[in-house]
Amino acid sequence: MASSVSGLASVQPANTPAPAPKAATQAPQSQAPQPQPSAEAQQPTDTVTLSETAQVLQLTQEGKTPSQIAAQLGIPLSTVNSDLQAATNATAQPATASAAAPLTGCSA
Repeated sequence: MASSVSGLASVQPANTPAPAPKAATQAPQSQAPQPQPSAEAQQPTDTVTLSETAQVLQLTQEGKTPSQIAAQLGIPLSTVNSDLQAATNATAQPATASAAAPLTGCSA
């Protein structure tokens, strides 16, 4: 009496080698093309990294308050005030005697 097992699973005789997995026998499929960066993204961009003090001074010139600068840069307010004080002292240095002396020998 022959029994039929159709539709459940295919059974191969033991002496027949199993077929290789389909992925191994098929040619590798090409991947979808990767999007190309725009021309703008391909060109190198010029960047300058400013020191913390330079950033503080730039933001001050833009009209930011010391509290706003501290929050934006993530630094203590005391650091902002120190940077501003140092910059004020550097620009308020008295002129040297040679620079303050009048030019002689020039006729106007």
